[in-house]
Amino acid sequence: MGKILVIAGHGKNKNGSFDPGATGKITKGEHKYYVENFFPAVRKYLPEGHNVVLFSSYNVYDHENLVKLAKSYGSDTAVVEMHFDGEGTGNARGGHVIIHSDYTPDVMDINLRDVIKKHIGVRYTHKGHTGFSGRSNLRNCTLARNNGVNYRLVELGFGSNATDANIMLKNVDAIAKDFVLALCGKVKSQTMTNAYTIKSGDTLWGIANKYKTTVAVLQKLNPGLKSLIHPGDKIKVPAPKVYTVKSGDTLSGIGARLGVKWQTLASTNNIKAPYVIQPGQKIKY
Repeated sequence: MGKILVIAGHGKNKNGSFDPGATGKITKGEHKYYVENFFPAVRKYLPEGHNVVLFSSYNVYDHENLVKLAKSYGSDTAVVEMHFDGEGTGNARGGHVIIHSDYTPDVMDINLRDVIKKHIGVRYTHKGHTGFSGRSNLRNCTLARNNGVNYRLVELGFGSNATDANIMLKNVDAIAKDFVLALCGKVKSQTMTNAYTIKSGDTLWGIANKYKTTVAVLQKLNPGLKSLIHPGDKIKVPAPKVYTVKSGDTLSGIGARLGVKWQTLASTNNIKAPYVIQPGQKIKY
């Protein structure tokens, strides 16, 4: 599969002016919502070797160069143009995916519709598929159809509706994660973390050793973290992994399976002699 070009709708026009798109309850507007909120969350979940390009340099609609832009990434580039709706009453709710009226939704279209349906809810029906509208009067939609570009426009919800806007803002991380899953079929694994308060005498090496990690990992979890640390500062540290005890398990058996000494498991989890464990018990390692 070729590149997937994800475009933040609206933005900088040819004449230098700025088109924010719909606003409403999301006062910054469509373009800035995607650039400042949605795209950063998406980047967090993009897996290694992904084929997604996030584009926000200018208003593709106003520049009238959708086809040229898409094909600059390859003739088989798929395009997802991101927007949200707006209307005067503030009552309308729900998102949808717009495709050309000649087409039936493909797998990518359906996956994206399912993300909207899960988090916000959908509206409209096209060729028997809920959450879609078929259009032949949208410039980019028609240009794509006439030039063989695989294109859809996503209206995530209504920025003019308080409920939709609240979901888009507060749940942006969860929406972005499912969005990446819809496009890539997988997401980047995330390191679970806990907060650690630095104590007098602590060093990064000592903290890393305590949490069975490296200084490099600590610095990755805490961008800007320097070797000089101060008591009272809070940093992120990797959360311990957890094993759920099954019937018949023993500490020695679990240790052998995980590559950890059973004595270490006992100490870490405050398990005393005679070292009895129960099914369902959580063992940190």
